[in-house]
Amino acid sequence: MLGNGSDELIHLMIQACARQDAPGGTVVLAPTPTFVMYEVFARLDGCRFVGVPLTADFGSMARRCGRRSRSTAGAGVHRLSEQPDRQLLRSGRTGGDPGPGAGLVVIDEAYLPFAQDTWMPQLAERSSLVVLRTLSKLGLAGLRLGYACADPAWIGEFDKLRPPYNVGVLPLAAADFLLDHFQVLQQQAAVIRAERARLLSALRALTGVAPFDSAANFILFRVGEPDRLFAGLCGRGILVKNVSGSHPLLAGCLRVTVARRRKTTRSCKRWGRCRESEEPQDVCAQRADRARNKGDPDPGRGRPGSAG
Repeated sequence: MLGNGSDELIHLMIQACARQDAPGGTVVLAPTPTFVMYEVFARLDGCRFVGVPLTADFGSMARRCGRRSRSTAGAGVHRLSEQPDRQLLRSGRTGGDPGPGAGLVVIDEAYLPFAQDTWMPQLAERSSLVVLRTLSKLGLAGLRLGYACADPAWIGEFDKLRPPYNVGVLPLAAADFLLDHFQVLQQQAAVIRAERARLLSALRALTGVAPFDSAANFILFRVGEPDRLFAGLCGRGILVKNVSGSHPLLAGCLRVTVARRRKTTRSCKRWGRCRESEEPQDVCAQRADRARNKGDPDPGRGRPGSAG
């Protein structure tokens, strides 16, 4: 089933499973920290959201979610994919079919072009499994087009709640055109995967930087002074995302998007200079402000040297 982005499909799936008559209500179970819209839609639809904290290295996700689902009463929607560092949940690693009493299990494959591992073949064997995908991570977020694959019985229930004309003619026409030129998007994803390995190696070579493995188009890493480094990088034209205050498990973490080879090379050189600099944080912040005042509200975005 097609949706106006994967966000709409998440909402429809939770709505379809929301039952006021279930003992304990409907539970939406997901690892935390993760994509915020699962919790937002769960609360919006009157469901009980249960977050399963990940370990400090963001591992053991399937095992921890499985234990929590067995101890949580109520009809459920369980989401097993998408971690903050986008480490990979390998297909076939959660055991057998959870069965009708365990609720719906959603595998979010938003980063499939960079992960290269899919649960799609498991659909024939797991009647309560949904595989969710989007075109956004292929560089086509503006199309607002996602799709869900599941047992026909589940799709039929989701479709009852789908708004009429939820996907416009232009996104459908664009998607049809892209299917004829899909190799271009695949080549682009292959370049990003190769640069991800190079950037990960460069980050590991930096003293005081602890990057996590990634199966996405960005890398999460932990440093001792995230705010200072963030300001210093911005002042040198490198935009990264500071997630250190968004969740206790992400303390000290920044996130950098993988760029093309030329930008990765320039960024790594600037990273080294920034790390060697003894400028205090307030000076780094002033450099970032000066970069913004040049007319670019997000220093580094779309400019040579941007890696964020």
